[in-house]
Amino acid sequence: MESFLYKVAIELVKNHDYKFNNVILVFPNKRSGLYLKNILIGKSSEKCFLMPEIYSIEEFITKLSGLIIPDNLTLLTKLFDIYEKHIETEESFDSFYAWGNMLLSDFDDIDKYLVNAQKLYSTIYDIKLIEQQFDLQVEDYDSYLEFWKTFSTKPLTNTKEAFAKIWSKLFIIYSDFRKALSESDLAYEGMAYRHLLEIPNAINEIIKSDKILYFCGFNALTKSENKIFKKFTDSGKAKCIWDADMYYLDDTNHEAGLFMRKNRNNFKNDFADFISDDLINREKTINFIATPYNVGIANALSICLKRAYIDDNLTLEKSAVILNDEKLLFPVLNSLPEFVDHMNITMGYPIIMSPVYSLIETLFLLHENCKNTNNNKSKFYHKYIIQLLQHPYIKSSDNRAIQKFINFVNKYNIIYADNELINNEFSDNEFIKGLFYSQENILDFFNYLKNILIEISKKQINNHLEKNDFQVNDNIIPEVEVVSGCYKLINRLEEIIINSNAKFDLKTIRKIFRQVVQTEKIPFKGEPLSGLQIMGFLESRNLDFDNIFILSMNEGLAPSVSKNNSYIPYNLRKSFGLSILEENNAIYSYNFYRLLQRAKNVYLIYNTIVGDGKNGEISRYILQLEYELARQNPEKIKINKKIIWHDIINKHTDAITVSKNGNVKDLLRKFVLEPGVENKKGLSPTAFADYLTCSLRFYFKYLIELNKPDELSDDVDAQVLGNLFHGCMEKIYSDMRGIKINKESITSLLDNKVDEIIKLIFSDYFNNSVDINNGKNLLIRNLLKEIIGKVLKNDIIQAEKESLIILETEKELRINLETNIDGNLINVKLKGFADRIDQIGNTTRIIDYKTGKVEIKSEKSFDIDDIIADKYKFQAMMYTFIYQKLKPEIENIKAAIISIRNIKDNIIYINQKPYSDIELNLFENKLKEIIYDIFSSSENRSFTQTENLKDCENCDYKGICNR
Repeated sequence: MESFLYKVAIELVKNHDYKFNNVILVFPNKRSGLYLKNILIGKSSEKCFLMPEIYSIEEFITKLSGLIIPDNLTLLTKLFDIYEKHIETEESFDSFYAWGNMLLSDFDDIDKYLVNAQKLYSTIYDIKLIEQQFDLQVEDYDSYLEFWKTFSTKPLTNTKEAFAKIWSKLFIIYSDFRKALSESDLAYEGMAYRHLLEIPNAINEIIKSDKILYFCGFNALTKSENKIFKKFTDSGKAKCIWDADMYYLDDTNHEAGLFMRKNRNNFKNDFADFISDDLINREKTINFIATPYNVGIANALSICLKRAYIDDNLTLEKSAVILNDEKLLFPVLNSLPEFVDHMNITMGYPIIMSPVYSLIETLFLLHENCKNTNNNKSKFYHKYIIQLLQHPYIKSSDNRAIQKFINFVNKYNIIYADNELINNEFSDNEFIKGLFYSQENILDFFNYLKNILIEISKKQINNHLEKNDFQVNDNIIPEVEVVSGCYKLINRLEEIIINSNAKFDLKTIRKIFRQVVQTEKIPFKGEPLSGLQIMGFLESRNLDFDNIFILSMNEGLAPSVSKNNSYIPYNLRKSFGLSILEENNAIYSYNFYRLLQRAKNVYLIYNTIVGDGKNGEISRYILQLEYELARQNPEKIKINKKIIWHDIINKHTDAITVSKNGNVKDLLRKFVLEPGVENKKGLSPTAFADYLTCSLRFYFKYLIELNKPDELSDDVDAQVLGNLFHGCMEKIYSDMRGIKINKESITSLLDNKVDEIIKLIFSDYFNNSVDINNGKNLLIRNLLKEIIGKVLKNDIIQAEKESLIILETEKELRINLETNIDGNLINVKLKGFADRIDQIGNTTRIIDYKTGKVEIKSEKSFDIDDIIADKYKFQAMMYTFIYQKLKPEIENIKAAIISIRNIKDNIIYINQKPYSDIELNLFENKLKEIIYDIFSSSENRSFTQTENLKDCENCDYKGICNR
């Protein structure tokens, strides 16, 4: 398939022969540019060249205008300040927010379409006066103008004057708002467009330069975009590259070609170059898939993907799933087939539809209704206590204890429960206890919310991912992205409140948060060129795929029902040249047909149940394809109709579960400190990692010690190489502990002792049974020497900068951690071996040697979720935690890794700054939570198989599990 962007690439190469240093490309969105870069790289083969400058239209306009477009919340707070100056009102920001958004949208439209704002708002004011005077709706603008001339001076009553006053001030508010933004070099989008045309210095500079512009893949242009494009094209310094098909372009009644026909009239010189005739003449199979209810659509998609994968060798990178209904995002993700191992989500998910929003709302209500007593106790209303504890994110932390407490509250009719009572009931659950602390001020409450969101993310990473066999955007769980989005939104609200002179209480902030969330979506980040693409129609602009799966093809969703989010009457919008609702349908129609132009296999899945949610009858586009498009060339356009009720494939395997009965409890005691019992067993970082990956693996490996038998070998594999390296490094530095390292001492080692030490370690390891001077072992010996040399040379470099002292090598670290297990305090033994502990300057470093290549970066801020999810970070953090317990007097500790595979990176620090007491406490609490899961015999805490089959691929016990 020769995609639109491939044609663009050919045009660029033809015109510039890979000399793109003066070429600027502008697309409707960012994604198009990323795809084009990949195409240019693929076409260039071994040729070296500089990429052209590539912008989305918003980026391009913002760059040229020199103005910054802040987030919507910032714009609304500034608009509210202007509104308050001109309107005498006691209206709060939260009540202003909703209609302020509509006002801001109108301002944006006015500027994008270059409307005379003073004339428009003067006319609106006149209309409002006549509507109030005569209680009528003006349908015809021209008739209204003639009618109003007779009555424009008629006096109004005081009440009506007060109402009309707001409308009389709109132009002043508009003007002062623009002025206030301009003084701070800020703008909303439309203002930036208009500014660029009013002060066209930046445009003229490009025209005078040697720059060549290409505007690629646009459809519906605003008046300002049209003028900007024309300025460039008329100067001969730019070209517009359009993507349209003769099928809808030449049919004057076809709504998909509405804007393209206008573009053809406005840009006649270069319009015809890229017009295709693919809709009718390119072979394609269009499948109409009917299924009942919205919940069946995601299941139907899964079945279609499986069949296409088996029957048609479906390629993920050439396939896209288009969602008309954004609510289907998570159902779709949870139902994808196993072979979809990579995907990219390019659409936003509404926060208000997420469980985390309901949790935050409940937390607000809990604290709004909190009562503080004279003895510093906080009493919480029972309704919100129960509502919070029954939330899925909270309930999962200790379902049994929560249900017991709820029964207690109901039994004794407790209207208000104080935090002391709650803490006693959940004494061993720090997470739940932390929910019920009254916050002294608004800023404390924001920190409280953010800490809870951190805990929620941690739990989702540890629990939810194991229940879903899919990867999203480099293993980022979508729900965690939503939590992260809420975290950022709360941060933003906090900043605004800090910088505001107004006073806010929790109730007001909750209302503001609710208003903001109504329009906020979480953008999922990922690699746009990898795997199955999941997107909305706008995200699909300029992209072409062989296989298209479009969901929810029902009226009301395809196209969606247009809403009138404007205070400007419809007829005035039309008269002043602003966008109108009908044009939204034309835009959807273009995106729909453009997406089908070059596709080979199209699957249109719709709901057969009328009235299920937003869905109505089957979309008009399905009927258009069947009765119009397909009949024009039935030999090349095949129509298939199918009904899917449910997936008949039913996979069933017997799950293996080990309950924590008396015998298992006895096995667990090996990790517990007991008086008079000598036992060197302890839980290591690896043991924790195995448990978090698969608790049944933990049972096999550490409880019944069903270990893989050792295999004798006279060869050196990667694991043995690591063991040899550990042994050599321990031997090299064993005689230098406590001594300040210098260049001379290490150089002496390199010159005189390293060969001898390697030979000794080889002999000890293999019991003198291998010849290290021949064959593969000789190569390994030389490799080992090279690696050791690089480590020592790096140490020389560091020792010359700061004092370097080796404190310990292969140091066993052991502590006992007291934990409450089902009401009993036990001391669980933790252990680990630090490969090396040294002191550089005033910093103590706990260093771990790794055989494999480690791709990890030091984080600037502490993230417990990231630490738990990453085995390297977890291990390093646990070593640090144990060492600080053993030596509390040492404050400046860093954890680090030296990787044998990427030794050139020198030392990789896990933490850039020492862990604080709070961070260590967070980690300790997490350890206790995991320990509780391991030892507790309460409900739902058996040892079970992981549901993530990828974790089973290299498991020593997969034969037992039949995985």
